[in-house]
Amino acid sequence: RYIIQHRQEEVLNLTHIDFPKTCSDDEVMDLILELSLEAERSMVPEFFNSAIGETVLRSKFDTEKNTILCAVDYDELWKQNGWLNFFQNELILMNDTVYAFAKMDEELWA
Repeated sequence: RYIIQHRQEEVLNLTHIDFPKTCSDDEVMDLILELSLEAERSMVPEFFNSAIGETVLRSKFDTEKNTILCAVDYDELWKQNGWLNFFQNELILMNDTVYAFAKMDEELWA
């Protein structure tokens, strides 16, 4: 994980937010939001009904629905910034030991 983070931030000068993402459609996100609000409403009704309760929850969800609630789009990632070559050929440092990734069959990445 560290070497991937290092490459993204130090070599490519990007952040974790810059990875290509795939997110659920709006209908699924709306369902998740409604279920989350219902859970908050039933578990902590005092907070939920306060001036900042539901408003803050909706705002936080709106911010996160296109970031942490998404997954990395690996099909797009392999096309960008030499990531496919990185995973196929480069050395990875883990726990002070160097592991070389074996050459991977091109069909695996097609």
